[in-house]
Amino acid sequence: MAHTANSITTAQALADDLALCRQRGYAINREEWRMGVCGLGAAVHNARGEPVAAVGISVPAMRFGARQTQALAKALLAAAQQADQCLGYQPPAVQAERIAGLHTNQQRRPT
Repeated sequence: MAHTANSITTAQALADDLALCRQRGYAINREEWRMGVCGLGAAVHNARGEPVAAVGISVPAMRFGARQTQALAKALLAAAQQADQCLGYQPPAVQAERIAGLHTNQQRRPT
């Protein structure tokens, strides 16, 4: 059921939007639920990397221009990352670096 003319109403449109969300790391709502209201949302992960919560920002559409959206997305991702860290989550790249460092340190130890 469409709430506004901007609502996603087909399975394909939803799949496409979810792919974009995964790629950029956050979701965008451009008046999809209520005209005049836009927002962003990002997942928060636990130590196992499972999404367990979300952080979001809602703003009036008139404050959701390209520059504002970019700045809000940056702040949102920083908040999500901080919450991730509080819950013990380490992104795969950080885990790989730490594991590589452990192997390097082990090799340098005298036997």
